[in-house]
Amino acid sequence: MEDFFTRLLKEEKELNEKLKKLSLFIGTEKYFKLDFYDQQLLIEQKIYMTGYSATLRERIKSIEAKMCNELQK
Repeated sequence: MEDFFTRLLKEEKELNEKLKKLSLFIGTEKYFKLDFYDQQLLIEQKIYMTGYSATLRERIKSIEAKMCNELQK
């Protein structure tokens, strides 16, 4: 479970780094040079990435709780 948990933490970290970069990009001059459709796609991507990040966080919290419970046995 440790390897899986480590990979999950890495996935969350990488996703959040990409999400941060995307968030910083939206609203920049380069962003506004894109056509409206591409701007909308990036906003939609940000929404889905945010949801994905929240889901990963919940999975991590669930695994952490299970690991704590096993340590207490």
